[in-house]
Amino acid sequence: MTPEFDEAFRKICIVCGYKPPISAHKAVEFWKIFIDECQNGYGWTVFEYFDEIGIRDLIEKALNDPNIKLINGFLDFRGLVYTLDKRFAEVTLADDFFESENWWNRKLPKFGIRDFITSLKQTYNITAVKPIN
Repeated sequence: MTPEFDEAFRKICIVCGYKPPISAHKAVEFWKIFIDECQNGYGWTVFEYFDEIGIRDLIEKALNDPNIKLINGFLDFRGLVYTLDKRFAEVTLADDFFESENWWNRKLPKFGIRDFITSLKQTYNITAVKPIN
């Protein structure tokens, strides 16, 4: 991604209240790390899960911004995000568990570790995620 694209992404961060503003590259990296955690068994609480998945909401704001679409680097950014989205869909359960306009916010990982499993059951009475020891 180009410096101009990263600067435009940082401006979207500011408008969305995301602090500190980050580059598009860093946002994609955070999304990938989150997907890796889900693939290996998400281990934090359900509240942290929703906090971490919020990076994809920020990315979506950029994908839908009419000005950033015109900047060199957008197509590469979109391609990286969509590749990661496909991977996220593969590591999550097929069912939707929550209401949201964005598909990723309706999903849960196939596997979880103790804190996630416990908080998911206590908060939402959901037991569909398989525990990993």
